[in-house]
Amino acid sequence: MVPVKVEDYQTIRNIVVVLMVKEDSKVWKENFRKLKAYHQKYGSFNVPSEGKDKLLARWLENIRKHPERLPAKSYNALMKLGFQFHATSDWNTMFSKLESFYRKHGHTYVSSNEPALESLFDWITNQRLSKAVLTSAQIQKLNSVQFDWETRTHKDIQWSEMYRELLDFKKKHGHVKVPQGFEENKALGSWVSRQRSSKTRNILSADRVKLLNKVGFLWKEDILKLREDSWDIRYKQLVQYKKTNGHIDRIQVRKDHFQLGLWMETQMKGQNRLSSQRRKKLDAIGFAWDKEDFAEQRWEEMYTRLKTYKSKHGHCQVKQREDFKLAVWLQRNKRDKNRISREKRKKLEQLGVKWPHELFHETWESMYHTLKSFKTEHKHLIVPRTEARLYEWIQTQKRLKAENRLNKIRDQKLTALGFIWKGEAAAEKLKTWDVMYTKFAAFKKKHGTQYHIKLKEHTELDEWVRLQLHSKGKLSSYKKEKLNAIHFLWDRSGHYWSERWERMFEALVVFKNKHGHCDVPQKYPANQSLASWVNGQRMKKLSADKKKKLTALGFSWKNEISEKRWKQRIEEYLEYKKMKKPVPHHTPLYSWIYQQRKNFKKLPPERKATLLRVGLDKL
Repeated sequence: MVPVKVEDYQTIRNIVVVLMVKEDSKVWKENFRKLKAYHQKYGSFNVPSEGKDKLLARWLENIRKHPERLPAKSYNALMKLGFQFHATSDWNTMFSKLESFYRKHGHTYVSSNEPALESLFDWITNQRLSKAVLTSAQIQKLNSVQFDWETRTHKDIQWSEMYRELLDFKKKHGHVKVPQGFEENKALGSWVSRQRSSKTRNILSADRVKLLNKVGFLWKEDILKLREDSWDIRYKQLVQYKKTNGHIDRIQVRKDHFQLGLWMETQMKGQNRLSSQRRKKLDAIGFAWDKEDFAEQRWEEMYTRLKTYKSKHGHCQVKQREDFKLAVWLQRNKRDKNRISREKRKKLEQLGVKWPHELFHETWESMYHTLKSFKTEHKHLIVPRTEARLYEWIQTQKRLKAENRLNKIRDQKLTALGFIWKGEAAAEKLKTWDVMYTKFAAFKKKHGTQYHIKLKEHTELDEWVRLQLHSKGKLSSYKKEKLNAIHFLWDRSGHYWSERWERMFEALVVFKNKHGHCDVPQKYPANQSLASWVNGQRMKKLSADKKKKLTALGFSWKNEISEKRWKQRIEEYLEYKKMKKPVPHHTPLYSWIYQQRKNFKKLPPERKATLLRVGLDKL
């Protein structure tokens, strides 16, 4: 092999440089394209030499060293792109953004999950990778904002982001005692716990320990010390209470100092886990450890609370949303009826407490009388799903009957009322269908092939015919055969549908004249057909003429009606807020509020702003 001389190396290098800057070479064109894409993404021309674009960084380095070798066309292309051969303005611009972030947050741990900060995050990563080529002034600037030079791996980035969230927590709360079950940020609570565990196992790096110590992080020994101090503070409070009052009766302490009373109960419940030193200190001031005594006092306390509730509400059916502790206590006593003393059962019964079997009987009788009232009003027992509570109760009775678990007396009462059992409802509907079919067959025979024109004079028959057309694919073979036998027209002429559309439009005009708008409620009792038709117009593809007629009348299309209803819900909520009343549970407004809060992040900005203004942004 012939050795290469030093001067030959210089010649080869010059050739390579010329190729790299020559405008018509493939290398130059490809690198120019990459530089343009890099600048669009990061807003900078400072490509790090140790990053994934090493060749691009080397190309830029040669261009900056030999700008005089660039052809005029290439030089002008770079200048047009905004490239400056010796300027650091791009770097300074990004540093200014980082400096602003530091002033606001007190650190430089920029999140990788925020789109608005993506370019800044990438720029920070590039500074770490290209530290070797940064000027001393640039390094000094980065150090002035406590820049972290070590973060490199994905795990490091994740750690830094959680550390950033810890800093934000401290800024908001004034400390870093994040509860493990922290509702606002459960991930942060778990992360804090893992840092303590990692340090205990000696697997947390010294740099991270230093960073956490810097913000006053509480390690395992610190937590134990806090608990010890907390115990001593409560103990001293109890000693002072006895000195002032001459006793430490738990029930009285709870009334005078609720938190101290709870602490006493905690000591009593965990007495087997207490250290001998703590137990000795409590014994010295006459602490009572008797569990039975506490249970009896607690029972009497809750019983007195129930008496107060009864005097206020007139009954003992305590709801959890009204008084959670009292409701749970009462439920437990009902469940343990046969295990509590006869004296306690008697006291509860005298106060008016109903045992489960009594409540079930009362509920059944109440629903039975509701069903009787329904029949009196509507002349039938076909309860719609909109009557949710009564409908569900009926389904339960049917299920119990099918499983042979329905009480015979109740079975007889429902049957005597004309109750429709499982299977009977379908037969009743078919019977009703046959009646309408007979009417229609006679009508068709009378008017012949022109019967559909006369239908507009008979609303009931017109609706029935429309329903058969609409349900063609779902009709049983029995119904189809009967309709085919009288030559039912399944494919109605365009004239019929056009005429029907005009009739419904006229009905909408009447509605508009009466109510001042075209927003027919979905359950409009006066004309359910009109309500269904209006909703259908919003869903169908209409001709330009029909759409124009509806728009001219002031018709609300799908998006418009949705916006109107949304604004109506806001107004309803403000009315409750004005009256200082809570929105009742199990109402459309309550469900709507829940959905807005649940999906708050996905809502359009204008809706978010409105919800924030009225205070409906949090669950």
